[in-house]
Amino acid sequence: MTLKVSFHGATKIGKTNLVKRLDGIKFNEDYKATVGVDFILFNTPENRYQCWDLSGDSRYESITRLYYKGSKIICLCFDPRKKESFYKITADIDRLKTYVEQDCQFVLVETCSDLEGSPQVSEDEVTQWKIEHGITYHVKTSAKSGDGLEQLKDTFDEIFRAKKKQKERHEEKTTEDQQPVLTLNHSEPEKNHSFLLDALFATAAVGGIGLCVAAIVTAGVVGSIPLAATLLAGGVVLGAVAAGTFFYKRNNQNREEEQYIDTNEVRRTQLLI
Repeated sequence: MTLKVSFHGATKIGKTNLVKRLDGIKFNEDYKATVGVDFILFNTPENRYQCWDLSGDSRYESITRLYYKGSKIICLCFDPRKKESFYKITADIDRLKTYVEQDCQFVLVETCSDLEGSPQVSEDEVTQWKIEHGITYHVKTSAKSGDGLEQLKDTFDEIFRAKKKQKERHEEKTTEDQQPVLTLNHSEPEKNHSFLLDALFATAAVGGIGLCVAAIVTAGVVGSIPLAATLLAGGVVLGAVAAGTFFYKRNNQNREEEQYIDTNEVRRTQLLI
């Protein structure tokens, strides 16, 4: 896979030499402004990169803005000896964010770190700027001496390792969310057993109530106390059968629910492991 990196910054700050040095091209003392866009390809042990050198000249903005699309990294370049180059990336960063996807990472790149001269941008200013704009990565480089080139490549690899891990975690979470929910599936014998219990409960309850009513009627109307007592005893027995059936079913349901909860806990534990 070829990963796209774009370099943005003011003119005459060494962007072109920096990009070419990443591909092993020798430093060129003669300045030649980039007209529009240019790009190189280079490899690290982990990835292949397509680096775009985009002109910092505002005359080419209508062209260069098209080339930011698809960038996974944008290097914001400035020369600490030139305050205006720092102002440029400050003015442009919000606009650049509209050209790329949300997960695009920005890297602050100082150029010409080996050259003499009083810096016009202090370390405190740079630190505060990174905090304000949420920039994590910052590399000091020199296209002439080669300082910082390997660190810049390592930074690219580090960013893409983090992206890969984030993608893997997202895929794992998606897989977990798609796991089927465990349900209480009853076999046919269990369903038949439950049906018989329901039938027994209904019969016993209705029969018990019926015998009790018959006992009351017999005692009050017919006046046969022995027969009424017999009917009442039968009603009590059927009532006891109905009550026993009810509590037996409720206990079975509680056990099934506990087993279901335990099974789900085991599943969640396995997913976490």
